[in-house]
Formats: sequence, C-alpha cells, structure tokens
Amino acid sequence: MCRTFYTLIFILLCLDANANSKNLILGFIQDYPPYSYELNNQPKGRHVEQIIAISTTSGVAVDIEFYPVQQLLRKAVNGDIDGIVGLVYRDDRAEFLDYVLATKIDEVTVSLYTLKQKRNIDELINKKAILAAKIGFALNDDLHAKLNAKGVELYRFSDISIVLKLMEAERIDGIIHSDNAITLENQYKNILFKSEEVLTSEPTYLTFSKTLNPVKVKLASKLSSALLDSKK
Repeated sequence: MCRTFYTLIFILLCLDANANSKNLILGFIQDYPPYSYELNNQPKGRHVEQIIAISTTSGVAVDIEFYPVQQLLRKAVNGDIDGIVGLVYRDDRAEFLDYVLATKIDEVTVSLYTLKQKRNIDELINKKAILAAKIGFALNDDLHAKLNAKGVELYRFSDISIVLKLMEAERIDGIIHSDNAITLENQYKNILFKSEEVLTSEPTYLTFSKTLNPVKVKLASKLSSALLDSKK
C-alpha cells in the first residue's frame, strides 16, 4: 500500500512538472513544404523559421512536433500539445482552440489544379465535375457553397498518385489544394496546371489549446505578442 502511495505521488509530481514546463509544445503540419516539414531530421519551413525566430527574441522556449492535421487537432484537445501553427480558422476548431490568443502567421491560397489548362471551375461545368481534395484538407463554408451551387462532387484522397491516374482516365476533373509549391507545382509541374481562379485566400494562425494551464497561457500570450510586434 505504501509503495503504491509513493508511486502515485511520483506520477502526480511528474505531471505537475510537465504542466509547469517552461517550454511550449507546438505542433506543425507534417510534410507541408514550404510551410513546415522535416529535412534530415531537422525542422524546416517558413512557419518553422518564423516561430524559431520569435521564440529566440521573446525568450519563450518551444518544442516542435510534426503531425497530420487531424492528429494535431486530437492532440490539442487532449492537451498533448500546447498549440498549432499554420491552421486556418474554422468554427468547429474554435471549440477547442483559443483564437483569443491566436496571431496571424501567413496567408494560404487555395487553387484548382488540372491536367489540362483551365482558367476556372466554370470551364469544368459542361458535365457534373468531380474534384479531389486531400483527407484532412478543410474547405471553408464559402467554397463549399460555391462547389455545391455548381453541382461539383468532392472526392477525398490520401494518395495523390491514385488521383492522377483517375484524372488521366477522365474520372476526376481536378484537385483542390493550397498553393504548396514543392508538392504540387514543382513535383508535378509537368503534369498539373494551376487555374487562374483563386478559390479562397485565408489567413493561417498560431493558436493554442483551450486546455492550457495559467503558466502556459502566460507563455502563449508572450509568444503571440512577440509575433504580433514583429509584423508591425
């Protein structure tokens, strides 16, 4: 019984130490160049560089972790990470992400990619178009409404190579994706064309979990303020 009691005390002390850690654990979108990615086991990308720079000037130490979007959201809800870098605002995300502490970090443009040059989605509406979007890639309400109004069907994918084969077979008409230069425009620049139409352009944020304790809230506020000051 005594041993069990001391084991519980030890666990509680460890949890308390973690809760009062001086480091903020920030999650970044995995494999999302040029914004956030790993190269030779080193964190890279525009968002990563911004946060590292702000961390240095503000004196708020950060730990960087990479996960797919849906896993990032789950970890924020569970309190496994303190914040997320690079997400656009969504009403459902505001349930567990504190956008009062949020600071704009970038702007993400969403475009249409096709095998043959198209100026806009209207050029696909000679039939009921089927467009692909990666699993976890969120479309805002305005874009959803636009696609629904035009009778566009949305196909969700995890492997872009399968989508390209379906496009070559004329079973899918295009891909909706943010302007991720390395993944789409460079890797597939001889295959895919980006339309002239901008589907949406949205800010992305440094935001924090609503599960933060008071110590972490102070650190988050300090980091957000430093980021905001750097943009003035």
